[in-house]
Amino acid sequence: MAATRCVILLDQGELRALVGRDSSTGVRVVRCDSAACGDDASIASIIERLGLPRCPVVLAVPRSETILKRFDVPPELASTGEWLGMATLQIERHATPRTGDSVHDALLVRDGTHAHAIAGSTASERIEAVREACSRSRLRLVGAEMVAAGAAVFGGNGHAVVVAPGDRTTEIVLAIDGVPVFARSIDSEIGIGDPELSALDRVSARTAVEVKRTLMGARAAGIDTEPSRIVVLGSDQLTEGISSACELELGLSPSEASVAIDWPSGVSSVERRASAPLAGIIARQARGLDAIDFVSPHRPPDVGAKRRQLALLALLALVALVGGSILAGSIHLSRLQARLDRAEASATESVAQLGQYYARDARLTHAEQWVRAGESWVPPIRSVAQAVQSVPGTALEELRGDARIGITYAPGTNAYPGVWTRETQTTLRVSGEAQDATGTRALRRSFLDEGEFHVLTQGPDAGDGYTFDLVKTLREQDGEVP
Repeated sequence: MAATRCVILLDQGELRALVGRDSSTGVRVVRCDSAACGDDASIASIIERLGLPRCPVVLAVPRSETILKRFDVPPELASTGEWLGMATLQIERHATPRTGDSVHDALLVRDGTHAHAIAGSTASERIEAVREACSRSRLRLVGAEMVAAGAAVFGGNGHAVVVAPGDRTTEIVLAIDGVPVFARSIDSEIGIGDPELSALDRVSARTAVEVKRTLMGARAAGIDTEPSRIVVLGSDQLTEGISSACELELGLSPSEASVAIDWPSGVSSVERRASAPLAGIIARQARGLDAIDFVSPHRPPDVGAKRRQLALLALLALVALVGGSILAGSIHLSRLQARLDRAEASATESVAQLGQYYARDARLTHAEQWVRAGESWVPPIRSVAQAVQSVPGTALEELRGDARIGITYAPGTNAYPGVWTRETQTTLRVSGEAQDATGTRALRRSFLDEGEFHVLTQGPDAGDGYTFDLVKTLREQDGEVP
């Protein structure tokens, strides 16, 4: 559904507001209001009093408050878009001395192989006053277009003259494909003063003369056009009178408006004629026709835009390349991290299993060390018996044995496996009698000659008795146990 818009016209002390929307059958007017407006200061209060709905607002600027110029555009400028700068410069030269602070805009019109720019200028003071008034009523001014642009829409395709007879001023527009290329405004109440003609006939005849002047002015301005038809907005006797007068004087065939307007009940024929161009502005915006807009003027071409686009494309390609590389690296790094995490988990599990294996191996090895520790008592007892027998005059009375075994473990370079050490200390206490001290010493020497014992004498080394401790220490190491 098309958006609702409000179009406001300020002309000769009157404020006119039309609210409507475009539809498939034309423009549907929701409401149409008018009120006396003394100066710009009273605009805000009038808008508040009318209670306009909250929708985008467009200001309709009458031809009497604008400067409109036509400039031929060379083909090379028309194709590059540089025509806008030329047209803006030309209209500034015409507008500045007359309007002071002003706003400008221009549009390009093509007619076959020819192109020309239509440039307009108007005072910025009126636009700012309406913008401030709309802001106070929480409305937003989105455009400021010429009344001629709204009237030209009704001309349809091709060349046509469109007359919008208002109750105060009449706009006469020469339109090509719905776009105004030349426009004038006249006082609606001026007559030719012929007493034999009624007031309606005087206005109609005068309007036909002004239409003729408009066509002459257009030709003088270099506009090569010969319209064959005329569209007079409205549907009352004045409309018919102007159409008939123009057909009689200029040979222009009356034509129906190309856009229908659905008016609400209670709107008079005068109000309809005066407000029809405002409805045309709504239709123009809905149909996307180009127009001069003093709030959102056309922008000159950006000569550096192509270079910036190329630079942005190059930057985008670089970002994509670097970003792709970073993304690929990040993905690869994530995969490596996942593999590392799996390897660490596997290593942790393996270390735990290895620790369990080392613990079982250590317990088994410890038990084996105790089994392998110790020594047989038979060899040392035999050695003692042979030593006593080898010394005459000695007798063995008592033989006692004692063994002490120690198992120690020392960690290796890698903690495990390490070194197991078995230390066995065997002690034989030999007691007996000898004939004299010489026999005792001979027996002791015999034990020493064996080289197997460390001999400790217990008691006096004299007399006819002896007691020896024969100590034998055996220390064995088993390297690093697998």
